[in-house]
Amino acid sequence: MTVKNRQQSAVAKVTSKNQITVPKSVREVLQIRKQDKLKFSIKEENCWETCR
Repeated sequence: MTVKNRQQSAVAKVTSKNQITVPKSVREVLQIRKQDKLKFSIKEENCWETCR
């Protein structure tokens, strides 16, 4: 996937119910849709990656 003129990072806030909203820019680039599942992998302290 080629990403041109897109922001390379985005921030999501964890709610009091431990939920996050994936930012629109990220949803668009990763083509995330309703009912998709995301896998979170810890790469190093306080850093993680998401795979669809």
